[in-house]
Amino acid sequence: SLQPDENLYSADATYKSYIKLTGRDSSPVDAGGVHYYYLSGDALSTGSNTSVSNPTFYLENGSTEAALVDGAEYDVDGYIYDLAGNLYHAINVDDQTYDVTNPTIRKIITTLGASSVTKKKDDNVNIRVYFSEDVTADGAVTVTLDTQDDSGVDGTAVISAWPNDNDATNVKDGTYTVGADDASGDLTVFSIATASTISDRSGNNMSSFSIPADSNLADYAAILVDGVMPYLTKMTADPNSGALSLSETTTITAEFSELVTLTGTVDFVLSSNTRPYSINSVADGLDANSNPVSQGSIDYTVQAGDLEASVLSISSLDFSAGGKIVDAAGNEVTSISQPGNQELRDNASLTVETVAPVIGSITTTYATGVYGQGAEIPVTLNFLNGAAGSAEDVALTGTGTIN
Repeated sequence: SLQPDENLYSADATYKSYIKLTGRDSSPVDAGGVHYYYLSGDALSTGSNTSVSNPTFYLENGSTEAALVDGAEYDVDGYIYDLAGNLYHAINVDDQTYDVTNPTIRKIITTLGASSVTKKKDDNVNIRVYFSEDVTADGAVTVTLDTQDDSGVDGTAVISAWPNDNDATNVKDGTYTVGADDASGDLTVFSIATASTISDRSGNNMSSFSIPADSNLADYAAILVDGVMPYLTKMTADPNSGALSLSETTTITAEFSELVTLTGTVDFVLSSNTRPYSINSVADGLDANSNPVSQGSIDYTVQAGDLEASVLSISSLDFSAGGKIVDAAGNEVTSISQPGNQELRDNASLTVETVAPVIGSITTTYATGVYGQGAEIPVTLNFLNGAAGSAEDVALTGTGTIN
């Protein structure tokens, strides 16, 4: 805006007031270029405060347009003539940059460096955003990272607002904290957004938030994110069907969701007895989809008095005191539970019995009477589950003789 303290000369071009912009010798563009803006109309009158938007600049002749060049550095001088023809050097400002380009995002890096690094749940990751020039932001800027599939909520780093001109900068830092189930083989930024305005020193607003190709976080760093906590995926038995009798054995296996290290033991109790069983170690293996996992096993050998007439199951399961599993990223789990629909009873149909069958009775369907030589009389052996037990089905092997 312009406001002279007295009326300026306006009769002819002899004493024509003007503002001159001269390209500095060190300017990257338009060095030595000279541009004139000649005052006219209300701008020549005292008491007025005339705003000029998009002024047209000319060569000294006042007729040939000479537009300013974006990015050029100019020295600004203003010369005005009063009604008596007195000349005043009213403006003398050096090294002003003419900028009509909107700011953009230049690159995104991290202070973690280029070496490969793994971050587990609750770990922090520095996110550093570089802009094309110094900017301010009226509100918070949200950096969204690609850490979830379509069904999850991606992780974010929120940069607080920096609205003051004195705080204008071309680089800002935010912090992303690895959340539950976050995962990435090479962490990258999905988007940058704000509900407010990001502006440069010239008042140009950022209109594009796109990240240049080869300038995303993954191009400068190798950050593996693992916020997925390991867990017990299933309990199995081998053999997994049939009836187990005294001294017979089945191998019970606990399978985890990924490769883990076991500290302490996995302790459980079976429904066939009250004895505790402990898995002391795990080994690398493959799940049904050939993914690497850890598995731990223990043999269950049926002892006298063990009984499970329905289906063998696990009645309780937990870590020993101080027990835990830790995955490769360092995610630590100190409590454990049986997985839904993948408990032992879901994956095995075993029963347990240690009472030997006995013959409870011998019967026939023939009536009482005397039968001659060669007569065949059908005989049925009825077995019981022990002397005081109820009727029980048995399997006979070989042959026997009834006298």
